[in-house]
Amino acid sequence: SLSLFGVHLWSWRAFDFLLLIPAAWCLADLVRQSAGDLGGRITLLVTPLLYVSAGYWVAGQKDMTGGLFLVVALWLHVRGYRRGGLVLHAAAGLCIGVAVLNKPTLGLVLPMLPLHALAHGYRWPRAAAATFANVVGLGIALALAFAWIHSLGTSWRDFADMVFTYPRSVRSFNAAALTHVVDKLVHLRMSGFLTLLIAGSLYLIGSDTLT
Repeated sequence: SLSLFGVHLWSWRAFDFLLLIPAAWCLADLVRQSAGDLGGRITLLVTPLLYVSAGYWVAGQKDMTGGLFLVVALWLHVRGYRRGGLVLHAAAGLCIGVAVLNKPTLGLVLPMLPLHALAHGYRWPRAAAATFANVVGLGIALALAFAWIHSLGTSWRDFADMVFTYPRSVRSFNAAALTHVVDKLVHLRMSGFLTLLIAGSLYLIGSDTLT
């Protein structure tokens, strides 16, 4: 991306869209397993269109970039339980770790994975082993990231401030900020995503598949 565009916003855009390719495939495969081949093909077609048309405030934002890694993590999670092997669960944890580096709160997905498995009839010893592999993968991602930037002269305190400490301006959550959030939630641009979310939730409620 840098070789094509240099230090420019499009460098990040190109990299972000490259990340979208495996994420869209994983999402389509999850839908295929749950709703059939046609659903998977439609998902593979619609996902990039929704992502690109959502605007500059979605594509390339750290929330969405972290979300792409979470989609891959969920695909690995489902595949790990269906095919066995802790390597897939460790890879899922690795993807969650990269997502956490984008936004720490995305790590809340990790404790949901064993709950999801237990809800679908898997026994707790297997869920515990898979979760341990998840944590190992997440730890590897964080350790590699810190080792790399530490080699560039960054201290642990700087690393923690960059990844785990929110900016001071974000902490001052006042009434004006709340009004802004509510306004965004009811914005017309969000209505399509909310509709898809509600429709998907209703489908999953009536589905007994792991996906």
